[in-house]
Amino acid sequence: MTNIDRISQVFKGQHVFITGASGFMGQTFLERLLRVTEVEKIYLLLRTKKGKQPEERIKDLLSNGLFDTLKQQSNFEKVSEKIKIIEGDCSVINLGIEDKNWSILCENVTLIYHFAATTRFDEKLKSATNLNLRGTHEMIKLARECKKLLLFCHISTAYCHLSEKFLLEKPYAPPYEPHEFMEHINQLTENEAEIYKKKCLSQTIPNTYVLTKALAESLVVEALEKYQLPVLILRPSIVTPTLSNPIQGWCPDFNGLGGLLIAVGKGVMRTMYCNVKYHGDFLPVDVATGGIMITTWSYLSLNDHKNFIFNFTTSNQIALNWKEIIDKGLKVCREKYPMRQMLWYPNITLTDKLWLHKTRTIFYHWIPAIIIDSFLFCIRIKPFLWRVHKKIAKGMDAVETFANSQWDFDNSNMLKLRTKMNEIELQNYKVTIDNVNVDEYVENSVFGGHKFLMKNSCDEKDFERGRKIVKIVSNLKIFL
Repeated sequence: MTNIDRISQVFKGQHVFITGASGFMGQTFLERLLRVTEVEKIYLLLRTKKGKQPEERIKDLLSNGLFDTLKQQSNFEKVSEKIKIIEGDCSVINLGIEDKNWSILCENVTLIYHFAATTRFDEKLKSATNLNLRGTHEMIKLARECKKLLLFCHISTAYCHLSEKFLLEKPYAPPYEPHEFMEHINQLTENEAEIYKKKCLSQTIPNTYVLTKALAESLVVEALEKYQLPVLILRPSIVTPTLSNPIQGWCPDFNGLGGLLIAVGKGVMRTMYCNVKYHGDFLPVDVATGGIMITTWSYLSLNDHKNFIFNFTTSNQIALNWKEIIDKGLKVCREKYPMRQMLWYPNITLTDKLWLHKTRTIFYHWIPAIIIDSFLFCIRIKPFLWRVHKKIAKGMDAVETFANSQWDFDNSNMLKLRTKMNEIELQNYKVTIDNVNVDEYVENSVFGGHKFLMKNSCDEKDFERGRKIVKIVSNLKIFL
């Protein structure tokens, strides 16, 4: 028994439908299904984006470094044949799926994983409502028509009920009636919706992401209670680069912790709005996707339908405050994996005073950007720094919202599953990170930033050159 991975076996022969497969968690989950399970078919909902057709997008997705281990361990061409693209869009009626493909899904799909969502905190209300709320509504409509459906898994967030300082693994009342809210927003123009947004947001509903994810979650609870739809609601916290599965330190974009460490290491980001006393709840993405597989196994094989909400959180195992995590990152960026090119000495000031942070951004970010970009323009080199700081400012919205308050979470449902797993399953799927070496994880995250985000060679000679530059800049930092 201890030599059998019962969790991967539960996916054998399944027809899986995934939305949001091009996102951070979606990519990682797709890779894991292809690598460790004998899934029969994987249907991916993809839309045309930035002029790229779904077929071109899936080729780009499968070519990134996350899938290198899969390519080494298997006949990748044969494995990738399991993927079928379903062209569509979560933000429109019937998911924008053609009748023929809708019928294929209804006849074959057994498992649904709904990752798709806009995670932009500055998203306009109408767009956020269409994707996060209406998208979930349309997914439930599809799920109810799937004749062989065994499970509908909705990926929510641990931060969709911010009025709860201690989040339990249970449903919470939505801030508005979801159907009425959705229809009301549908009747408004985009400008009218932005005016209405001001009435909706508050201290506990600070942005459209939190608002629409809370409403979407209530739709899934309703589907369970009203239609007996087999559902799981999974609430991950702040998703961070991979711990080890399939590789260490992988991250697809500059949003979140990976981008933060790179920006600080390059000396581009020199101030951050956060309360250093508060801890963050950081969840490696492979721990999250492993949790999705564990809870699926629990629902299908252990027949545990009573516990259908799981908080994927870690701060009750390892609680690092923001200063601790950034100090660890700075140490790595200065001593072990420095950047080959840096604007200033890697350093950052932290403050919980918004006015002070805004003042510092003027002098540390925007004025240097104007000066440097003007100089580059004069010598006919394309300016870049103002654009970089705009991206940083937008990306940090996702971090700073959670860096100035603190929430704690009950994850007892997830911890109970640990006691039901055998030895090989505990090795293959991490439930908690209480035995993780945090210093090593931060090192791997910075290294991953070099390799996967910056596309650097990661040659030791480059790092040695970087260390010399850090020493030189360190001696001059009083002037910088």
